[in-house]
Amino acid sequence: MKARIVPAWVLLVNAAVLSLTFYTWRFSYFGLDDFNNFYWIQRLDQSFWEMLWAIVNPFADAFRPFGWLFYSILWRLFDWNPLPYHIFAWTLHACNVILLFFLLSKTTSSALGAGTGALLFAFRANFADIYWSFGTIFELLALLLMLLALWVYRSDIPFRWKIVTIALLYLLAVKSKEMAITLPAVLVLYEICFRKHKVDSRLAMFFFILAVFGAAFGYSRFVSLGTATRSEPYYMDFSVLTFGRGYGWYFDHLYGMNARWGAWMIATFFLAAWFVYRRQKRGLFFLGYTYVALLPVVFMINHRFEFFWYVPFLGIAGLVALFVAGAERWAGQSAARKILVPASVVGLTVFAAVHVGRERRASQELIRNQRSLALEYERFVTAVQSIPPPAVEAQVYFRSLPSHFNTEVLHSATQGALHRTDVSVKIVDEFPEPCLSCVEFGR
Repeated sequence: MKARIVPAWVLLVNAAVLSLTFYTWRFSYFGLDDFNNFYWIQRLDQSFWEMLWAIVNPFADAFRPFGWLFYSILWRLFDWNPLPYHIFAWTLHACNVILLFFLLSKTTSSALGAGTGALLFAFRANFADIYWSFGTIFELLALLLMLLALWVYRSDIPFRWKIVTIALLYLLAVKSKEMAITLPAVLVLYEICFRKHKVDSRLAMFFFILAVFGAAFGYSRFVSLGTATRSEPYYMDFSVLTFGRGYGWYFDHLYGMNARWGAWMIATFFLAAWFVYRRQKRGLFFLGYTYVALLPVVFMINHRFEFFWYVPFLGIAGLVALFVAGAERWAGQSAARKILVPASVVGLTVFAAVHVGRERRASQELIRNQRSLALEYERFVTAVQSIPPPAVEAQVYFRSLPSHFNTEVLHSATQGALHRTDVSVKIVDEFPEPCLSCVEFGR
């Protein structure tokens, strides 16, 4: 069996896993974030040029305008048809898997290692919201732009074009999701570990400008989103204890572990020390990337979600890829080299089957709940759209609500479904008589 079959088989297995991922979540509809976002798209009624200005203007205070641009375009083109939204999101995820694979392949010089890391990223129970809710478009775009920036940084294009491209990608990334604010630190870490460029005044000035912009942007977002109320979602507790517990929470939720946060800190400290001892700079980069990319979310004590792993997971995938690449090199230098190619093909196939089986089992309850919500929310939108057109500034009456709805979401979803910004909603025990704008919704 020829060695060149391994990269082809790696790509085929990853394509199969991605296809299975999207098939599993083929039922996807819209979620609570989508209803609220559709409401704001109607309420703000921004033109394309207004949205574009909010994106390119580094001082604009608009909320994630690059992600909003795609929301608005899809809303105007496809209205309440969920399929194009999810095809677009799944395409972005597929692009991220491909980019991650090629970055790992170049870094580890192992298609098998890169394929194994990409496979872990392609289908995860942690990322259920990525596959189901279009509201996570912001994470998808942020990671895509960060991976592109890394790819450009390691490329050999002229430096002046490199800094312009990366600056633009950074601007778009932070205008997609605030987690991308760590990109300058990631690039500095890459430079320290791989020495890609000559350290001179041009490079120092480039990083300084990125850092100043990142700090200014971060401060503006903290002022606009932050709160001093401890019970609010975006409250941030900047303490050493929260720092440790935050990382511990995210590491625990990768595979449903329940370790103390101190154990995670000690383990990663010794892993970093081992990398230093072995002069394994690639390992230091991937470990450092994991911690750096998670940093923006660890201090939020009331706003932790497993899908926040989406941007930092490159670090975990890279560590796994390094381990597989090391095992592959060891086997290539031993008596096992004669069976290395068939063993790689069989091993990757078995690993993919085990991984997919584990993630599907871990996702079963999530899938049941998300499928139920998708059907319920679709019935709700259909019921609202089936009533006669309400009068100007009319009230729309409801006797029951979909799961997880509150008055705010009900108001947003109703206005979005009717394409009206003047109607209001009211929850009643009994409908008034006569009632033309009454929605009889049953779960």
